[in-house]
Amino acid sequence: NAMIHAFARNGATLLAMALYDRLRAQGIEADVKTYIHLLGACSHSGDIDVAKRLWSEIASDAHKYDPHVIMTLIDALARKGELKEAEQLILSHDINAVSAWISLISGCKKHRDKAMAEQVYESMHEKFGADNAT
Repeated sequence: NAMIHAFARNGATLLAMALYDRLRAQGIEADVKTYIHLLGACSHSGDIDVAKRLWSEIASDAHKYDPHVIMTLIDALARKGELKEAEQLILSHDINAVSAWISLISGCKKHRDKAMAEQVYESMHEKFGADNAT
């Protein structure tokens, strides 16, 4: 995990994924932190296709549906402009973390989707109250 994290933090997504693939080939199972590091690398590099593939390949439901893993995927989707898919993940998995909603509204701002930003704001206001929606 330390090496994958180091590669991911330094923008070397391909190296992080290559190490992950080598570990899997040797029968070493990834844990939640591994997936968070890899999805985070994909999020920051904009490689959403790799992020989606990785998430779909996670065999353990405990890892796949870990709130932090899902929130990292939501962030990746929102950064890349796949706002509806990010919102669908939040809603379908009943994510109650303010940070997931903030990632979504940040994606709306980045991709200039004012209508969706207003909708997300209203959802945040209803769900978390006025203090967390501003």
